[in-house]
Amino acid sequence: MAQDPHDGATVGEPTETTAASARTDKSNARREEILDIAADFFVTNGFHATTVRDLADAANVSQPTLYYHVGNKVNILVLLHQSVIDVLLEPLEELANSDRDPRDKLRRFIEIQTDTIERYHSRMVAFFRERHALPDEASELMQDGRDRLDAALDNILLDGQKRGIFRDIALPSARISIMGTLHWYAICVRPGSRRRPHEYADDFSRLLMSGLSTEAPENQLSGFTEN
Repeated sequence: MAQDPHDGATVGEPTETTAASARTDKSNARREEILDIAADFFVTNGFHATTVRDLADAANVSQPTLYYHVGNKVNILVLLHQSVIDVLLEPLEELANSDRDPRDKLRRFIEIQTDTIERYHSRMVAFFRERHALPDEASELMQDGRDRLDAALDNILLDGQKRGIFRDIALPSARISIMGTLHWYAICVRPGSRRRPHEYADDFSRLLMSGLSTEAPENQLSGFTEN
């Protein structure tokens, strides 16, 4: 077999690094599969009624293998939450720090969330319904991600207030209104609904903007841009 003149490795022969990367990819894929199965079980049967054996059987793995990939049921809830937070944080923080019009940023913030809810619906619903089952120490592990998500939204709202576009409403009140709307969207709307996520995002934006905006209603969406 030919040698690569640059590093002396045999061309076409898997390296140790390549093999390790393939094993990691396979392990990650298996973990994601188990998390999806667990989310569906938690939504359908509830956290407490679901056993580790149920999850292992559905995933066609042994219980020790399931523990290896995702840990116990409490850890699965943490992973379900963290997997969605990891998807959301980078685009939302980048959006919050951009120089786009605050109205456009708020609308896009809502749209990213509705799109993510559609994509990870079972994971989000499972967590929302069952987070009461988490011990305090597990909840604390997730606090940093939630704080960063809140900070991104607060930055958008503050930007709008500084520019005179949004009314001077207390940030916690505005944040609860926005995140509460998205929370109930996740609970009430099933994936594949006739109305698409961006349509809900448009409606939510208009409703929320009517309370936030300092402008006349006909001008409240004037800062929105096409994505």
